[in-house]
Amino acid sequence: MSTGGVFAGYYWAGSIYCCQATLFAWANDTMRHESATLRAIVIGVMNFGGNAFQVFWPLIFYRANMAPMFRF
Repeated sequence: MSTGGVFAGYYWAGSIYCCQATLFAWANDTMRHESATLRAIVIGVMNFGGNAFQVFWPLIFYRANMAPMFRF
């Protein structure tokens, strides 16, 4: 695995945060004329979906067997 590939993977993995912030702002702005309860539910579901995705991302792509071996 090349160093450039690893850095590209980290960059790509971190780019989701800018998309998430943009989508949250868009959803909040789009629903400004709706009830506060509906807006809260939509934003909450979006946050849950994003966190559920981010929980499994490192388990799939950054496994523990790729960690360095330290000897004491």
